Amino acid sequence: MKWLALPIAILFLSCCVENTELSVPNSIGEVVQIASADGSIVLRPTMKYDIFECMLIAVGSDADFVASGGSFLSEEGLRFQSFARERISDELAEDIKQYIMFDGELRPTDHHIWPQLMRNCPTTNNIEEITDYINDIERWFPEIVESSFMRYKEEIVETVEKFWNEIFYDYYSDLYPKIVGYCKEAIKEVDHIIDGRFSSVGILGFMEEWSGHRFERRVRMVLYPNPFRMMGAYAVEEPGDPFVTSVKITEPVDEWITTPFHEFSHILLRDVFYSMGFRGIANNIEPTEYDESLFHWYGDMRGVIEEYCAAAFDIFLQVKAGFIEESKALQYHYYRTDLCLDLTEYLLKNHGPGKDIGETFLEFLRSRTG
Repeated sequence: MKWLALPIAILFLSCCVENTELSVPNSIGEVVQIASADGSIVLRPTMKYDIFECMLIAVGSDADFVASGGSFLSEEGLRFQSFARERISDELAEDIKQYIMFDGELRPTDHHIWPQLMRNCPTTNNIEEITDYINDIERWFPEIVESSFMRYKEEIVETVEKFWNEIFYDYYSDLYPKIVGYCKEAIKEVDHIIDGRFSSVGILGFMEEWSGHRFERRVRMVLYPNPFRMMGAYAVEEPGDPFVTSVKITEPVDEWITTPFHEFSHILLRDVFYSMGFRGIANNIEPTEYDESLFHWYGDMRGVIEEYCAAAFDIFLQVKAGFIEESKALQYHYYRTDLCLDLTEYLLKNHGPGKDIGETFLEFLRSRTG
């Protein structure tokens, strides 16, 4: 998804509270970072995002995790879900629904709210650093101080600690070394792919070549491997580093190394997506029933069309890099709307090196608005 503003629903955290006593160790060890040989890709497994994902998995219904006709939970996600459901108390489940899911119902936006909230937290595997950060979260989000929900911060901290004590530590402390082991092996394949497909310019340089745009500053691909899902990467800007989550970490590397093609398009093409010309044309396109969930999230068709453009450019780049065949390109689309599929076909037929991708987007959109 694009760079997202904090939804009003999350503005509920208050003054500092004391942590409750932990019944298990407060850490699973130091965070391990694994970098590619050229330094352009960093794999950084950590529990600071996974713990919130797992709370949602523990209490959500099966239907909450269905996307594009199937579950977006990986085999690891399904194993954790079973593990958690066997152990979670009714009290803890209710606390998660009330304080972590906000209104007791899991919505697509909940998977993105907590990563947005936690982006300024130190990269850590220590639960006390997590709760200390939550206790001081108004330092990073001053608007929270004005929230009518600020009285719930103590309950949020207690819920996170209970989950760590009763469920998460036992599972994740065994899983984390496996994630690290996978990352160490995967980075070897990453180096091989970079040398073979992007040796002259790197992955981000490849995006620049085909877009006609340049990143405003040096950007590293900092990937947080997420073992619990098969799809649904999201971008969050941490201090100093934009990052994306990877998809299911047990996949072959070439099925997640292209994740930045989509997520970093939102960064690379920000001047296009927020230009008056793009905004005006996009907002003249009428949403269909297939656009409703994205429209609800973004609030206007500009955001919806930005997401479709990033998705189409992603598929386009995968074709040009040789990851997928052009004749099969549309089969790989996450968004199965006519607008998104037609845009992808248009890029493949009409966009070339040296041409501004923004102009190609506008050509297509003008053809749809008459």
